[in-house]
Formats: sequence, structure tokens, C-alpha cells
Amino acid sequence: MALGGKALDIMFDLYQRDFFKNIKSVMDMGDQDMYISFEEIKKKFKSNNIQFDQSDWENAKKFPKRPRVSTSTLWKSFGANLTSRMDLVKLDRDTNDKSEHLIHDLNNPFDKKEFFEKYDLVTDIGNNEHPFNIAEAYRTMHKLCKKNGHMIIHQAYLRGNGFYQFDISTI
Repeated sequence: MALGGKALDIMFDLYQRDFFKNIKSVMDMGDQDMYISFEEIKKKFKSNNIQFDQSDWENAKKFPKRPRVSTSTLWKSFGANLTSRMDLVKLDRDTNDKSEHLIHDLNNPFDKKEFFEKYDLVTDIGNNEHPFNIAEAYRTMHKLCKKNGHMIIHQAYLRGNGFYQFDISTI
């Protein structure tokens, strides 16, 4: 899944509420990208009084074609210094993206202790419904998140495309 639409609006709202003020490290579960055009993202930055570096968003000019801009670019714009992703493979998404990629099957326990409690924010933006062992996927999120850190989970309630389908009772 990609970050766009209402989920992206929520991220900008959280930014305005200073949620990202102390977020310096972010782990995305899945190799996430931005689902937004160059003009739309530029407009969002301007309306939220956030500095917009056009060079970081060049791939958005090709939208909806790939490669798109990675979510790491957004997190860095919000102040994160360390951005990482975890997925089965490293996808060739964005040539400007310098984020760390961890290759891992979320069906299996994650045991690389050097990454335990490393991240201020761990996100699941339409990723963790894909592994069969969904409990292990969320266990991994908890291992990665710092004590007093934050997790953002944004799943499709209708017409999802994962192994599991969430519904309103999830929240």
C-alpha cells in the first residue's frame, strides 16, 4: 500500500499538532511509497508551512508511474534523521532514497537485537495484513519500537488486498 489520501492528511494533521517534534527515527513495515502527484504534495507542504525541497520529490512528477517517492522522504521532511523499511525484498522505488532496508519475512520471528527498541515511530500502512502470521508481524513492530515510542497502523477496512481483512471492530 502507499501513503496518500486521507492517511496522508492525517500525517500532516499530526505534524501540525507537533506529533513529529520528537520523532527522529522511523521504521516502515513494508517498502512504502507516496501516492500523490508533485503538484499535490507541493500544495500540502505550502498549506502546512513546511519547507519543500523539490529535488526530493522529482519522482512525484511521474505519478502515478513508478518509481514513486518513498515515504522516507516525507518522514525526513518532518524531521526524522533515520528512516528504515522492512520487507521481503528491496524494491527499486526511488533513486533518491537512502533509507535503510531490512530484508525479513514477517511470518517469522525477528531476532536482530541491534534493531530492538531503535525507532521512535513504527508504521504499518497497509502491510501487516499480508503475512499469514499476522501476530508475528505485529510482534515485530513492538520489538522495533522504542519504549514510549509510537506506532501508526492504517489498514483498509473495505476492499483490502491482504490475506486478512480488517473491519470496524478492529478499532
